[in-house]
Amino acid sequence: MSDFNDRDAEAVETHLVSASQLREGGHVLLEGHACVIMRSREASSADGGEVRTITALGLFNSQKYEVTLSLDQSVVVPVVTYTEYTLIDIADDGSVTLMAEDGQVRDDLRLPDDTSSLASFTVGVRENFEDGRPLAIGVESAMGSEQIVSMTQITAR
Repeated sequence: MSDFNDRDAEAVETHLVSASQLREGGHVLLEGHACVIMRSREASSADGGEVRTITALGLFNSQKYEVTLSLDQSVVVPVVTYTEYTLIDIADDGSVTLMAEDGQVRDDLRLPDDTSSLASFTVGVRENFEDGRPLAIGVESAMGSEQIVSMTQITAR
């Protein structure tokens, strides 16, 4: 029974498209990882068919992936969402308290750690927050994973 539910949940979080529809900046599921497409090149294959080579970066693991697909091949694309929250607090361990536009508060996310590729981003968030600047924090979500990916200063209206 749980296998069916797991497949149902995954189906809601992904959809199929033709490889010919993939574009740079778009998303694709490679080796089970939600990825952003960094480069997309079309070429003729040895048998005369058209292929597309995709170079992508994992959204949550920052690993590089490359795959060559026939243009008519179906590929899985993750549903990726982006949500902005107001930053309320940062704990010493990097846990953040965020408030959604509707007033809901969440405290289940952490800033990227200091050893990740986003270390300088984390330092910038901490410095801006400690300087008393109101900040909006962007969170990217896909396939049950979430990560803080952006920061913008909130300006008075």
